[in-house]
Amino acid sequence: MDGMSPNSLEKQLSEQTTQLRLLEASLRADREREEAAFLHWREQFDAETERLREAFQHDKEKQDIELRNQKALHEARMSVIEQVNKETLRKVDSLHTTVILTGISSVITVILGVGAINAAIVNNMLAAYNGGKDNAAWQAQIQQSARETDAFLRHSEATLQRIEQNHDQHPKP
Repeated sequence: MDGMSPNSLEKQLSEQTTQLRLLEASLRADREREEAAFLHWREQFDAETERLREAFQHDKEKQDIELRNQKALHEARMSVIEQVNKETLRKVDSLHTTVILTGISSVITVILGVGAINAAIVNNMLAAYNGGKDNAAWQAQIQQSARETDAFLRHSEATLQRIEQNHDQHPKP
């Protein structure tokens, strides 16, 4: 060995061993710090992940509640629409019955009116026949009344036919 004494060699070896132990201790300390830092980071990561998971779950629950509320509101609106629809159909049905009854009443009125007109015509004819005066004037009046009666009957029949056609075109629901 280059002229080194065993004591100096031992001393140098002892110093190097000490340095190696210090280096090993330093490396162990660095490793422990890195592991502690990693564990700290991992705890923070896990905590943040859990916080995000809870926030997501909370948002999902809020959305579920909002969706249920919207669904309930929609169902309530549909229920109201159905009720209004039923009420409207009931009113239309009632109106339909009223129109039919009014039509029938009109026809009966026309028939009774025609009967009254005929009775008046007959009475007028008898009075003219019995009176013997102004025979031509009475005859013209009777003919006019007959034409008016015929026109009124044709109009009434046309009205009745329109009512029947409307009834046939729009049957009860």
